[in-house]
Amino acid sequence: MASSFERLTAEQVRDNYREQFFVAELVAPTIVDAMAGDPDGLIHKDKLGAGLNLTIPLWSERPPVPRQFNVLTLECQLSSSPEWVRIGAPEDIPGPDLLPDDRFPLERTIPLDIFKDYEGKFQFRYRVKNWNDNSERESPEVPVTIDRTGPLRVDPEHAVIDIVEKPVITDAVLDRDNGVSCVIPDFIEAKRDAVWVLVAWLDRVPLPTEDITQFVVHNGLLATDRKVLVSPDVVRRYGSKTQYAVAFLVDKAGNRGEMSLPATVQVALGTLPSALQRCTVPLAADGVIDRADAAFPTKVHIPSYAGFTNEDGIVVRWGAKDLARTSVGAHLPH
Repeated sequence: MASSFERLTAEQVRDNYREQFFVAELVAPTIVDAMAGDPDGLIHKDKLGAGLNLTIPLWSERPPVPRQFNVLTLECQLSSSPEWVRIGAPEDIPGPDLLPDDRFPLERTIPLDIFKDYEGKFQFRYRVKNWNDNSERESPEVPVTIDRTGPLRVDPEHAVIDIVEKPVITDAVLDRDNGVSCVIPDFIEAKRDAVWVLVAWLDRVPLPTEDITQFVVHNGLLATDRKVLVSPDVVRRYGSKTQYAVAFLVDKAGNRGEMSLPATVQVALGTLPSALQRCTVPLAADGVIDRADAAFPTKVHIPSYAGFTNEDGIVVRWGAKDLARTSVGAHLPH
């Protein structure tokens, strides 16, 4: 014969089994506003301005007699606390005599106050108290993730698009690569495989707070190697001149990160000038530039050549030093 201790243990085992059965008996709720297919219940940023819609499925053991009720309680558990917090007041749910089964699932809401200042993951569940005693069943927990922060740069001070072809983009490069190959700066983001990239291409440096939507030339899911190919038509639209590229990253929840620093792109299209003649320095006609000559600006004369554009760049090498690049147009008579 089993001892009283053994009988008590057996009863506890049966109670534990029943409790597990009851927990499993309820079907998990559905967070309607969560992004479809996301295992963490991610909420798009556009849904964060109001309460979150959810549904409670039909449960078993509803009251078989009139004027009896189950009690429904909604609960959540924030990551900052191990405690479950009740959402609103418990709700009497009448039996099939007043609320037929086909009225399920029940539509409910997680109030905005629960998560308006929150970022991260929390759990949601519901509880159902049986109609004929005080026992309760708990549903499986489902996650809800609030994300308010866009992708972060690994190295913000050097977050510049890497233009693979250096130092200059020519027609030959555009034809060979079918555009300009770029590498987007590395970033930190939990759901990296769902990050989108927007690349804007301009003929000037964009302002940090400027809306440059009209200059976006690429908008798509970012590859794992972070490479983006910019169409040759984009580059040819601006012609031979210094062009600039910036990028934005957008996470799965729709949060946009900060604009990258502008990348400088040197572009020289068409046929490069040939048969250039030797330049001259008028003040050095006697073979010497003395102290008196140096008191004046020392001009370098470049003979005219065919096929130039105003945006062509000129770099003068003085001894072993290259002077700053200037455009042909800056030196033409007005």
